[in-house]
Amino acid sequence: AALWRVKQVLTAIGYDSAFNGEVTSENLVGERAIIKVVIQAGKGVNPETGEAYPPRNAVAQVLPIDSGAARNFEDLL
Repeated sequence: AALWRVKQVLTAIGYDSAFNGEVTSENLVGERAIIKVVIQAGKGVNPETGEAYPPRNAVAQVLPIDSGAARNFEDLL
């Protein structure tokens, strides 16, 4: 995963944007965010097979879920 995507998710769940430490799965238990995943077209051609790279999942947007404000999928639209 790209580092900027990881930072985007961590910021959405409450980590400081300047956080520069280690995160384990135990740190993430119970955390919540809305993550919009889209299918992104493959780019380029695999040099070994000559075939186009297949589509892949990509994180399009991440929204925090504040305890005082209800958020749902429609907030992503």
